Amino acid sequence: MDIEILENSGEVLHLALVGRVVRDNSQPLTECLKQILGPRGYSLTVVIDMRRATFIDSAGLSFLILSHKRFLQEGGKLIFHSLSPAIRTLFETMGLHQVFLLAENREEALRLAEGKTSALPNSSAPRPTPSVD
Repeated sequence: MDIEILENSGEVLHLALVGRVVRDNSQPLTECLKQILGPRGYSLTVVIDMRRATFIDSAGLSFLILSHKRFLQEGGKLIFHSLSPAIRTLFETMGLHQVFLLAENREEALRLAEGKTSALPNSSAPRPTPSVD
């Protein structure tokens, strides 16, 4: 997996995950991200373009979940956008669409980053209908 820096406005860091998001023994995924985030680390707002992410294994999912948790703990925000159909299906199957902040495209992700849209995970998904007994 490669992590590319697409844009850094100072307020929002826009990254892209490219290739297979899997365990890499040469450099752990968390170390890659820490190097890119720099000293402000997980207090940043980070938008991640997932368009070129082709596959995520269990180690990759763990990395994304732990990263999301760390951003929440340290006051930052992690937003994913432009998920391929396969990655979207994986997130939905694992219930992560209810945990992660997801956007359809870059523009929507940037609105989420600026707080101009609902910041609730899965805000556009249908809500369960309450049962009436």
